[in-house]
Amino acid sequence: MKHIITQFSLSGALVSGYNHGDSYTITKLTKSSSFGLGAFNDLDGELVMRDSRVFCTKKTWINT
Repeated sequence: MKHIITQFSLSGALVSGYNHGDSYTITKLTKSSSFGLGAFNDLDGELVMRDSRVFCTKKTWINT
């Protein structure tokens, strides 16, 4: 089995505000990888990909 690591961007890009726009689609992502972590546009949730299935986690606030 061939293992490939693809890095689209660095965390520095997120800090710099490069998290707006349609720079990389989910279709393109699943064709090049099968596992990964990331963020959606405008940081609208975390992206988790396993076996080419993409999930979105949302921030939930718990008041204690």
